[in-house]
Amino acid sequence: MIKDGCTPRIAILSVDTASAVGLRQLLRQYHDVKAEIVENVQDLVSYSSVLIDSESLVAQVDSLCSFRDKLTLFGRGKPLDTTLNESELIDALGALVERVQQRAEEDCSQALSQREVEVLRCVAQGYTNKETADHLNISINTVLTHRRNIQAKLGIRSTSALSVYAAINGLIT
Repeated sequence: MIKDGCTPRIAILSVDTASAVGLRQLLRQYHDVKAEIVENVQDLVSYSSVLIDSESLVAQVDSLCSFRDKLTLFGRGKPLDTTLNESELIDALGALVERVQQRAEEDCSQALSQREVEVLRCVAQGYTNKETADHLNISINTVLTHRRNIQAKLGIRSTSALSVYAAINGLIT
């Protein structure tokens, strides 16, 4: 995850536009949360959490694998039961928002800074430490420090695994 003020954002992915609009409005009105309806799975990278209905989950299951820790299923009898009465649904959304905010705070402490993202991009593109330093106009020691921090934050040790991480998270094309 990349630092962006650490404000949690919730994506809503649903084939039922009315449900998606209703959930977005409840989240905004009662919980002051940045909630947005998304149509493209690739756009989910920048969100803290994703509310998804079962039809969308089934239709896009392969594309959603890398987001599984962010997903909350909604609908009749699902973890977020949309058949609850209004006050119960607002309370359930409040509990969800608390979990999302807590996760966002935890992620924020482990988030990559913009400079670390730039170093990671260079690593993923095969630059040596010296090439990265020259490209970013920083010292080799600074590059090494950023690489150590990146590896510690992501828990990834190998250069090839860092490249895979960068590709999966849309940091390189």
